[in-house]
Amino acid sequence: YRHPGYGDITIGQADGKLTFKYGVVEMGLTHWHYDVFETDPRSVASPIRWKVQFLMDASGTISGLSLPIEPALKPTVFARQKTP
Repeated sequence: YRHPGYGDITIGQADGKLTFKYGVVEMGLTHWHYDVFETDPRSVASPIRWKVQFLMDASGTISGLSLPIEPALKPTVFARQKTP
């Protein structure tokens, strides 16, 4: 997933759970509601907890994701990139 200003987010899987990587930050994702997942904080000292919403196109294919990086702005949309 890519945003021209914020860079790349990688969604993966480990031990049967989705993972989230943004820059050097790597966390698990826990299902929250419908198409929304919540990041698992890495520690008490780093309590980042974002709600990540997967976006679908009209055919039901995941086309991107959004998350509120800047609290004062609307959620930022990252477009899905084709895997090499």
